Amino acid sequence: MPLRDNREYRMMPVMSQPEERAGQRLETDYYVEGYATTFGQPYLLWDDGNGKFFEQISRNAFDAADMTDVIFQHNHEGKCFARTKMRADKAPTLILEPQDLGLFVAADLGMIAEGREEWRAITGGLVYQMSFAFTVADDEITSIGDGEYLRTIKSIRKVYDVSSVDMPANPYTFIDTPARAAFDGYIEMRRQEMQRATEEAIAKQKALARIRILAEG
Repeated sequence: MPLRDNREYRMMPVMSQPEERAGQRLETDYYVEGYATTFGQPYLLWDDGNGKFFEQISRNAFDAADMTDVIFQHNHEGKCFARTKMRADKAPTLILEPQDLGLFVAADLGMIAEGREEWRAITGGLVYQMSFAFTVADDEITSIGDGEYLRTIKSIRKVYDVSSVDMPANPYTFIDTPARAAFDGYIEMRRQEMQRATEEAIAKQKALARIRILAEG
């Protein structure tokens, strides 16, 4: 669901943390973390048969974003499992942090029964994707030729929630489990895939730009 109540939603893979606590950002038995988006990586948002619409998030899109009170849900609905802004006597149970790769998310899902059920679904592999709900402050849409368009989200105004969801939007976001060395190879593979896809997208845009210059000249 890309748009609802003027909020935009992007769905992508979530990561689950195993029993070991090495590298955890929060002290809990019900820990999950992942990336709610990646930066500078075009992904296909939709294809209606007549044209394709790609989207990418700028590395600095979150610089001025309001992330003071963000909640963790499932499919952007129902109960709040974790939150960046808790009651004054409680520590936050949700961390959001723009990193080089994308918007990092870490959450403690252990506060309520529904959150613990969600943690079991994530660690069991039933749910392995994420989305975030947001409003845009600044974006740019450019034609990249042959009925294809690229939207670059340059600045996000506010983030409302990050959610575990059932379907992804950005296939380049990967599952990251730093405490399990068995996943190191998978993580590196996803990094290489992201790099190749980005290089291909950039090469295509440069080629189209050269064609336009020649045609206009």
